Amino acid sequence: MFDSISNVNDYLSEHWLAEVFPSKLKDLGKVWKERAEQEKATPIKGLAGVSGSYLRALGELPAPTHPDYTTVVTETHASLLRAVGFEPDETVLETFQGETPVAVPLIARFPGAADADALHILQAVPATDADSLFADDAELLHPLQLTITSEKTEELASVSKAITQLFVSDHAPRYLLVIAGGTVLLTDAARWSEGRYIAFDVATALDRRDEKAAGELAHHAGLWSADVLLPNDDGKATLDAFTEDSEKHAVGVSEDLREGLRISIEKIANEVLAQRRAAGLPVEGIPELPKDLTIQSLRFLYRILFLLFAEARPELGILPVGVPEYGSGYGLDRLREISQVPLTGRSADGHHLHESLDLLFRLVNDGHGAGTEDSDGLVFEAMRSDLFDPKRTPLIDDVKISNRVLQEVLTLLLLSKPSKNKNKQRGYISYAQLGINQLGAVYEGLMSYSGLIADDDMVEVAKDGNADKGSWLVPSTKSGDYAAEDIVWREDRLTGRKDIVRHAKGSFVFRLSGRDRQRSASYYTPEVLTKTVVKHALAELITAETTAAQILEYRICEPALGSGAFLNEAINQLAAEYLVRRQNELGERIEPEQYTTELQKVKAYLALHRAYGVDLNATAVELAEVSLWLNVMHRGLQAPWFGLHLRRGNSLIGARRATYDFTSLGKAKKSWLTTPPVDRPLSEGPIGDGEIHHFLLPASGWAAAADAKQAKELMPEAVEALKKWRKEVTKKPDKKQLDRLRALSRRVERLWELTLRRLAISEREVSRQIDVGRSASNCRNRCHA
Repeated sequence: MFDSISNVNDYLSEHWLAEVFPSKLKDLGKVWKERAEQEKATPIKGLAGVSGSYLRALGELPAPTHPDYTTVVTETHASLLRAVGFEPDETVLETFQGETPVAVPLIARFPGAADADALHILQAVPATDADSLFADDAELLHPLQLTITSEKTEELASVSKAITQLFVSDHAPRYLLVIAGGTVLLTDAARWSEGRYIAFDVATALDRRDEKAAGELAHHAGLWSADVLLPNDDGKATLDAFTEDSEKHAVGVSEDLREGLRISIEKIANEVLAQRRAAGLPVEGIPELPKDLTIQSLRFLYRILFLLFAEARPELGILPVGVPEYGSGYGLDRLREISQVPLTGRSADGHHLHESLDLLFRLVNDGHGAGTEDSDGLVFEAMRSDLFDPKRTPLIDDVKISNRVLQEVLTLLLLSKPSKNKNKQRGYISYAQLGINQLGAVYEGLMSYSGLIADDDMVEVAKDGNADKGSWLVPSTKSGDYAAEDIVWREDRLTGRKDIVRHAKGSFVFRLSGRDRQRSASYYTPEVLTKTVVKHALAELITAETTAAQILEYRICEPALGSGAFLNEAINQLAAEYLVRRQNELGERIEPEQYTTELQKVKAYLALHRAYGVDLNATAVELAEVSLWLNVMHRGLQAPWFGLHLRRGNSLIGARRATYDFTSLGKAKKSWLTTPPVDRPLSEGPIGDGEIHHFLLPASGWAAAADAKQAKELMPEAVEALKKWRKEVTKKPDKKQLDRLRALSRRVERLWELTLRRLAISEREVSRQIDVGRSASNCRNRCHA
């Protein structure tokens, strides 16, 4: 990519731009070549044609105080836009943010196929580069006008604030171009809120005048010309296809990453086994060792993944990204270069990489410098998460992983798989493009895998050699009993070579068993489905009369937590709806540049105080905890702790506090079998001395199979025995049995008292003071929860 194009925070995946975009540009080049042969205009030809005149015009602009300044700048900008296929037509867009009218002066506005405009083009005062475009004194050529009241109008001239204001208004465009002399900026609403955009140093590109088919001007034209930004006959812009392809590429990368994690788990586990054997520590004959190694290796690797994700999003303030000491001494980004340096001899067997990672993990978990004035500049909010707890990876930390193995692991996590084209280098995986959902998908895709220690030299076999749906291990000596096409071959992610998948005796194997896939019920829910399901579920709950305060009172529970995909989505949608309703109630608007921060605050409030989740898999709970943490984190928030809100357990088995009073039932001559129990919430205090919890007694539905016609036909004797048993257990308890049941109920109550105390302590520790209202000073005091 040319230095005149800055892909800030991965507006498009860097790897996609390097590996895929050249072929897309080649396709566009064919179209432009045909046009040129017919003597029709093309953006490359247009840019080359205006290069001299445009640069001269910029150099001859009058002073900003000159009465003709805005007219001359607009004419200059218009000449550049025409060069890439746009027809400028100055207009003022009349729109609203809530009930506030907003007037947006545009040099061009282009409709889309749907209700939203395809493109708006704003003009800014000419800037020397993208950084100066966002300086405090950078302004639009024509400011936005906000009509606060019939007598009060405010101007909004700041470039960044104006962009945000336009995107939160009722007529936000699909794409936005900002033209500022020698600089052009491209972004859209979703990516702008994440600080992602592409900045073009047009002046430099025009000065170089590289007109080759795959040259610098072609790259500019391929990303911001009319051919790319305006809708085609199908109603979609070419850039839509680019962004979708880039996102799909990220999904593809996540699939590669899952395979990289699978291999990494094997590498780390085999390193642990090798070092344990060398140290004379036991390996064989420990039934739980393979399972423990699997969990601890996955935990160790997910620590790295989440920190890579956090480093790619500095706006969250999770890590001190940007502090020189962090980048040079602690950050994972520095390991990208180390991962490609050949290691030999003592350096390969050393433990520098493990020790560096261990130090970073401890800083993240325990915190450093938070809330102190004499900090060394490195500030880590203490996370105190099970994922980063050093006690959770004893097998790995007791032996330490060698530099050689960790370098291979980092290569798998940081670099894409080798290209089939030998002339192309491996690209870096873009963690800015990988969302929380995709990291969750990687994890959930591995939940159905299992680890074992091979008891013989083994070969993997699967139907047609495809191990995607599970494989089987067979001794190497018996591999000849299987068809050649059923032997599994796999490409080495580090070398790119393909070979039969073999596992030596005593080695650790991490694979998808042909049986485990069906047993695990571990399937990833695509993001589009989580969005749709949550949207329709909330539509049943939220009505036109629902207030913003009521939304903050909702409790959200995901009973099959997994990586927290549904829980995160519910938090996201409720937070957005809260802000809409709260602003409408107050009749005031959040400042555009503060909107993302305010949204994060509401998400954090809901996640910490109103969100709950349960999963049978303890590691899934750890992952969901960190997933929520990443989703809601913002600057100034003390690292979240979810206490008893996220727990390992079985959501299908439980006992509510409901009782039967046998004294009252006896007086009323009623049976508990035909009478519903009385709910006794903990908030109502202790139960009566004669009350018995419903789960200590049999119910009328017990042994229901005895009434099934098929059971009577197939096993008549067993049915009679079952009926006899049911008759016995559903008899009214005698006095001795009632005394025992009441004694048991008193013990249950003592356990519930202890649980209540634990809940109170947990809620106190979980709670964070979060201002969830508007950031505007005239609203702050009456908006917080």
